[in-house]
This record gives sequence, structure tokens and C-alpha cells, in this order.
Amino acid sequence: MTETIRVTATGRAPGYLPEFVARELGFFEKHDVSVETVVPHDWEDVLTGIESGEWDLALGGIWVPSMFLGRGRDYVVTGQLCHRAGFCMVAREPFSAQWAHEVEGRSVLVPGRGGASMNMFFEMYMHEQGADPGKSRVTHDLTTAMMAELYAGGGADLLMIEAVQARRLEHKGHHIVGDFLADGDDIPWSVYYGKPEVVEEKAEAIGRFNAALDEAMAYMNTHSASAYVPQVMQWYPSVTEEELTAQAERMRHAGMWTSTCFTEASYQRWQNGIVLSGLLEAPIPADELIAPSAIGW
Repeated sequence: MTETIRVTATGRAPGYLPEFVARELGFFEKHDVSVETVVPHDWEDVLTGIESGEWDLALGGIWVPSMFLGRGRDYVVTGQLCHRAGFCMVAREPFSAQWAHEVEGRSVLVPGRGGASMNMFFEMYMHEQGADPGKSRVTHDLTTAMMAELYAGGGADLLMIEAVQARRLEHKGHHIVGDFLADGDDIPWSVYYGKPEVVEEKAEAIGRFNAALDEAMAYMNTHSASAYVPQVMQWYPSVTEEELTAQAERMRHAGMWTSTCFTEASYQRWQNGIVLSGLLEAPIPADELIAPSAIGW
């Protein structure tokens, strides 16, 4: 019997393509599951949605269920969707390959209205490169649209932004000095999570949902993006087919879509990053946060 999984997502980035490929190419249907997806205007409404029971799973950063665990809202992470951060650092002038060190003393715009993940990643990456983010002037509490407008108007030296928008700026003469998709290493960037009782009640359907996503990822990793992008364009009205195809190809080659199961190294890396940001005192053991079926080690 076909069962419906209702997903409330924090956005509709190109990294979320497997869900729509699974929908449009019949992988969900093959596994007897239908999927409803909504993107609320305010990302925090995903929590309202799963708390009310209107939606089964939220799609967003694992830092949210991590920081709430044992603090009033316990969630179970049921699977991983994105295994890389699809963002770039854009500047008005070229930097060297050691750009992280050259950012010191510069002003940086890191959008944050959609959550804390981008600034947490920036700080973690800088520390991993041996650079000190505290020596940069970072603004991180405004929306992407406002940050992009400020940067376009001459504000700040660098802008961290989603890769498709970064390529548009590059075409206007700006420079992509850091490509986190290519050079930012593996990280469980986007995950599905829900309330424990809902995850338990719908465990079988969620298992089929994950199986369909895994098949979609396998298809995307073995086929050119041109084989599926035309079918999913209705879900991405803000980008062109050419832009989405190019970005999907970059994501495929970078290893954006691996499996709904987590890998130990990337999970531990991001837990350490969340600790560095101050949201956690110590990394959370995977078996306290992630459903057993999604732990891949």
C-alpha cells in the first residue's frame, strides 16, 4: 500500500535534487511511497510543522536536532541527503590558493537568516586551514538576498553564496576564490529528521523513502544531468535549465550524493564544527541522534 511522507524543507537548493528526481522519475512510486513537500517562508516553521504533526519530516541542517537534543525537543535523524556544502566564496579581486589566510582583515558577508549553518561552516573551515576567522569582519545575521544586494552595491570584500548565484557573479567579473563543493570536503549538510513517535510509526515507509532516494542518487551518479534535469525544472523556477544542469554535474563529480546513510568521518567533522560554534558542549554520539538504519559504519 502506498503511504505518504510529508516533508517540510528549509529550502529548495540544487543539492535537494534527489528528492525531485525520485518523484519525477518514478523511484518513489516503485517503492510504494508518495511524497509531499513544502518550503515555508520562514525556515523555523519547519519545526512548527513537525511539532504540530502536519508534516512528518523536516529537511535541513543536522545542527538543529543536535542542539535541541535533551533540551526540550528531541528529534531522530532518519537520513542524509547532501554530503557537501554547495557554496562558494566570491570576491572582487583574485586571491591565491591560500585564500583563507588572505581573508584576515577583510570584511565578509555570510548569510544567516536561513539558519546558523553557513557561518558555522565558514568558521570551521577557516580553523581547519589554520586561519583565524576572528581576524576577519564577518556579518552573518541577514538574508541571502540582502547580503547579495549589499555586496553588489559595494559592501564588503567577500560574499559566501550558493554556487549558482556565485557563477552569475563570476560572469559579471567577480572571482570565485573558494569553492566549498570542490574543496570543502565531506559533511552531512542536509538531513531528514522528525519526532521520535512519528519516525517509529512510519519506520517502514521512511525506509522505503530512503531506498527510493538511494536509487535516485545512484541514477544521478551514473547519468548525465541532462537525463533528468528537464523533468525536475518545475521545482526550480529561479534557475535556468543550463544553470541547474551545470551545477548538478559539478555536484555529481564532487560527491554530493552518496547515500542516505552517514559516514563516520563526515559526521564527526560536523559535530566538531557545531561544538566550535558554541551550540554544543561536546559531539553527540551518532546512536543518540541518528536512526540505526542510517548509520553507515
